[in-house]
Formats: sequence, C-alpha cells, structure tokens
Amino acid sequence: MFTRRRIIRLLTIPAAAVAALIVWLIEVPVLGIELEAMTGAGSPMTVGAVVAAGVAGFAAVPAWLVLAAFEKWTRHPGRWFVITAAAFLVVSLAGPLGGTSPAAVAGLAALHIVTAVTITGGLLGSRTVGPVGDVGAAGDAAATPAEGAVAYGDGR
Repeated sequence: MFTRRRIIRLLTIPAAAVAALIVWLIEVPVLGIELEAMTGAGSPMTVGAVVAAGVAGFAAVPAWLVLAAFEKWTRHPGRWFVITAAAFLVVSLAGPLGGTSPAAVAGLAALHIVTAVTITGGLLGSRTVGPVGDVGAAGDAAATPAEGAVAYGDGR
C-alpha cells in the first residue's frame, strides 16, 4: 500500500535528480563553469548533466534506507538521520576538492550541498505525514497515531 509517507519518499529520488540538474544548468551553460575533477587515475573527468542528476537520484535511495533503519531501531530517528546526513555531506565534500579550478570546486560543492539538502529535506518532511485515509478529528492526516504503533518517535 502506498502511504503519503512512501509517496513523498519515492518522489524525493527524482526531486534530488531535478535539483542537481537545475544547479548544473545554471553552472555550466549559464555561468560557463567547466565542471571537471581529477580522478584517482590522475586524469580529469567532466561532470555532465546526466552524471550529476543520476548520482543525485541514486544517493536518495541509501539515504531512505538509513532513515528507515533509524525509524525502526532508534528512539530519535530524525535526529540521528540529520547527524548522519551532515556527516555524509562533509565526507562527500572531499570530492569537489579535486576540481580542476576554483570555479569547478565551488560548482561541484554546490551540487553536493543542493543534493544533500533536497534529500534530507524530502525524507525528513515525509516523517510528518500519516498514511492515506488516516484522518484525525480535525482533518489532519497525522492528528492521531496509528492504532498499535510502536513508540519509536517515527510519527506513526
């Protein structure tokens, strides 16, 4: 069954890809930044639109799994997810440091930051909605917890 929560989480995947694509379209065609980074082999690699969007969309999938694990096994999943997402962002920012120019470093870092913010915001935003059809007295979908929900702080 598709709940509102699951739909929002599914939509986070293409949202991350679209956000990265928008940033790429501003940086490369509009600003003229050449997004190149040195690879481990020592040769430069150009980051194209498909790579930027694809990697951003792909990154949302393991993030979703991490959030789901925190929701299942921790008392404060939102807090742990934000801490983990911030740590992953900091580590991922080492990649842009291999940019071939200061503009490339800044452009690649912007791609990483926009992707992280989109994924984190989308997944955390999904925590505040309830399942489809679960409407409380005031008409709010998340007004009452689902019957039998475990008190893990996961918004159910």
